[in-house]
Amino acid sequence: NNLLTLIYLKNDEIEENVEAIEELLDTDNLTDEQREALEDTKTEAEKLLAEIKENSEALDNALKAEEDTTEDNYQLSDKEDLKEAVETLKAVTDESNKNYTAEEKQTAQEELDRIETIIADIEETETVIADITEAVEKVAAITDEKAIPDNEEAVDAVIVAQGDYNNLTGRQKELVGDTLKQNINDALTKITAYEIIHGADGKWTEGSSKTLGFTANGLFKLFEEVRVD
Repeated sequence: NNLLTLIYLKNDEIEENVEAIEELLDTDNLTDEQREALEDTKTEAEKLLAEIKENSEALDNALKAEEDTTEDNYQLSDKEDLKEAVETLKAVTDESNKNYTAEEKQTAQEELDRIETIIADIEETETVIADITEAVEKVAAITDEKAIPDNEEAVDAVIVAQGDYNNLTGRQKELVGDTLKQNINDALTKITAYEIIHGADGKWTEGSSKTLGFTANGLFKLFEEVRVD
């Protein structure tokens, strides 16, 4: 019963109870049974204080571990450390965990939300890097540059990667880097390097019954218009 009462007391209240118990134990007015009960209660209270201190330190360490990692300065290499912090914070915020106050749980939840946002940004950046790399490789594998605009697989890969890159935040683009940015831009130039491959320089005279025909490379689904001088 005494222990149950202690569990629902705040840290400073438990310390006060321990002091009060120590004062009682210093008197000669206790029976052996009372003294034993108080000593047992004191022992349990001291264990509880130690647990509270340990939990508090664990929370402080989790909060401080990644406090310098922000949405403006994170690195791709931070992901594993951030995931470890997430596991610690999830344990704190778990409803079944009664070792933390509501205020501590709220603080942990706010930090958890912040860190999970950064992890999501890192993973999105990693995906875009992989997509750009794959798209550039698909284009590079085509030896005939005039055939690149006709290669649907390569064209689609470049368009998707370029679009995903454009949707990144400023920090994410910094982590993708200038080299990959240039590579995907170069690939975009190659897939849109349309040429007249048959019938170039053809002429038609007004009133002539002769037809004018030509063939261009490029995917028909991307066709927009033809301009004739």
